[in-house]
Amino acid sequence: MVITASLLTYGLARMAVEVPQAGEIRTVLVQQNNDPWIEGNEEKALHEAQNLSREGLSKSGGPTS
Repeated sequence: MVITASLLTYGLARMAVEVPQAGEIRTVLVQQNNDPWIEGNEEKALHEAQNLSREGLSKSGGPTS
């Protein structure tokens, strides 16, 4: 009981302190749009992933090449 209360108190105290922002990073996440278990579909899957990546980058205002 004492250990639980101590951990809870420490966690609440740490959460009350604001963490300074060290930097910023912009990312684009692209979800696979094909079933990886289907054999012989690798080239089509790669082209679709590339197209989705380009589309995501263009919508985010990032580089498109």
